[in-house]
Amino acid sequence: MSIVTQPLRDEHKELYPNVDRMRQVAEIVDNASPAEVMAGVAEVYQFLAHHLLPHASAEEAALYPVVQKVLGSADATKTMSRDHVEIEIYIKELEKLQSELDGTPLTTLQIKALQRVLYGAYALVKVHFDKEEEVYIIGGASLFKQALTFPLVNYMYITWVHEKFDADVFFPKFNEREWKLLQCEKHEADEKHPYPYSFCEYERIKK
Repeated sequence: MSIVTQPLRDEHKELYPNVDRMRQVAEIVDNASPAEVMAGVAEVYQFLAHHLLPHASAEEAALYPVVQKVLGSADATKTMSRDHVEIEIYIKELEKLQSELDGTPLTTLQIKALQRVLYGAYALVKVHFDKEEEVYIIGGASLFKQALTFPLVNYMYITWVHEKFDADVFFPKFNEREWKLLQCEKHEADEKHPYPYSFCEYERIKK
């Protein structure tokens, strides 16, 4: 999916300093002056509400339909759309907390609430960016079969369970000459895993 998501990768590079700023502000909330906290929170809110939110709306309108079409499923971007909903919730919470800052020392409750929102928004946005830059297909069998024909699918991460099962649905067969095995970790059965298995990573061979 690197071709489809490349514009996002480029834009994310410009946004990452602002994203990291959320973590930095969260770290100083409990020891910085009230004025510094107010300035930091205002900076983060400005970024989230007036830059990241419009960015998310543009993704919903322009990028996600393309990803859905390539993957053949309207559900392909559902988790990323859900992230946008959660980000908006954090923005509303931060707006409320910001309105309660009046330049006086923060209470313990204010400190905990600000850190929860700032750290939460930071983690969510980081994970969200990762999802957008690398679109994953996690099944089921028919979608896997279609995905193997997509030239934009460049990697496979497969867990092979070393046991015979009475089942009628399996991962589709693929041409091993078109895929290079990058690594394969073998694991024996243990108390958590009743069967031995291998976790393998494959890369499509460029033609």
